[in-house]
Amino acid sequence: MKNLYSFITCTFIIFGYCFGSITPLTTTLGTRVVSVATIVRYYSTETTRDTYLGANESAIHTVARCQAWRDSVASSTYPNTTVTWAFSWDALNALDGEYPAIRELVKGYVNQYGDDFSFNPSGDFAPMYNSQNQTNKDLHDALSLISDIVGGGYRPKSIIGGYLGAESLKYLAEIEDIHVAQATIFSQYKVDYGDGDGGSPYPYYPSLQHYLRPAQDETEAIDIVVLDGWTVDFLAARRVAGGVGFNSRMGVGPLETIGALGPDLGAQEQLHTSSIHFTTGFALNNEAFLTNIWEICLQIDVQYMTKWLNAVHALWPDSVCVKHGDYGLSWRDTHRSNDFNYSFVEIGSGIHGSDADKEITFYVNKAFRLVLIRDLISPGIGQVIDFTRYDVPAQEPAADSPLTRSWNLMNEINWKQDRGSQDTPRALSELSADNIALIVSWLPQLKNFV
Repeated sequence: MKNLYSFITCTFIIFGYCFGSITPLTTTLGTRVVSVATIVRYYSTETTRDTYLGANESAIHTVARCQAWRDSVASSTYPNTTVTWAFSWDALNALDGEYPAIRELVKGYVNQYGDDFSFNPSGDFAPMYNSQNQTNKDLHDALSLISDIVGGGYRPKSIIGGYLGAESLKYLAEIEDIHVAQATIFSQYKVDYGDGDGGSPYPYYPSLQHYLRPAQDETEAIDIVVLDGWTVDFLAARRVAGGVGFNSRMGVGPLETIGALGPDLGAQEQLHTSSIHFTTGFALNNEAFLTNIWEICLQIDVQYMTKWLNAVHALWPDSVCVKHGDYGLSWRDTHRSNDFNYSFVEIGSGIHGSDADKEITFYVNKAFRLVLIRDLISPGIGQVIDFTRYDVPAQEPAADSPLTRSWNLMNEINWKQDRGSQDTPRALSELSADNIALIVSWLPQLKNFV
């Protein structure tokens, strides 16, 4: 598989240079899409309308910082970029500081660029700190306020939610007529204020049973496209949180790359992660997606946003940079159901937890996700480190139970290996006959390994 990886990488970088062209986003098939967003907030994490965790960031949020961030995207070599602005509840309502002027600034960007002016409920962690009924009320009131601020019947095309439970996603689709939500932070576990491992890094229609479970049929499907928030390195993502020499969130995000590794090594890891999707992933799936939320509060020079975008555009000149809503709605038009069967192959970058001597293969479809890992010097496909079934019943934490940070979907084997012997890596042939039959029905190329 190493030779296949190298061949695909070389072939598609050459193809991108020679034949790349800019086309409008009318379908996600045959496209490479970058989607970026930012968050404007008052406190680090506004868990409810009147409670918060972390620092008061109001002094950091200025018109100048917001302008600098938007200019960093507009000055990239991508033409006609659109981005998504998500405001916290307090940032939407504050009359002090520069918040009124920031809201007017972003209103202007809606008209100037076609940006989205959107909402970030509960500081990314609504299910962990707020009931879904209250989250729905917050969504309704915030969307109404945004419509009033922008005027002309304006409605955003997407919500930047961090995490959102199935009940809130259903509410957005059926009541608010919003059909795109960044509602999962892929692979996050024991990081910040909430856990949500077990889902997909690429879009899907969620189930009424659980926000991380792709709907199995139309009877349980919610008509909303769920997007990840930050594209991450798969080898790093198998880790638990952060430790000595690794960070499970490392990928394209600025905090874990430029901020943690410095501009040179950080940029190297950003491009490595980008290539997982835009080179190898595109060859395997005929569509590719990179997403990045660069919060206004970050103390990282926004020139590195421009540099990352320019580097990606130079390597893959056919790629486009559009707001979350446009990408999600295009995916919705392309995939009218959960008909995807995505595959990804990565050899580590050698940076922190992205082991240079390892190859990881990640499969995801509506029935399951399967992750294999092997040493490069070893033959075969390696061992199973994750097998999460989506075709079995799932349940979110009950509405009347105490609030919990654990909104994971874990069943057979989980790649964090944090549940003892249940998560011990094993050969594909060691899975149950039922599990093997399901895997081979979706991935017949693995038949010879069982």
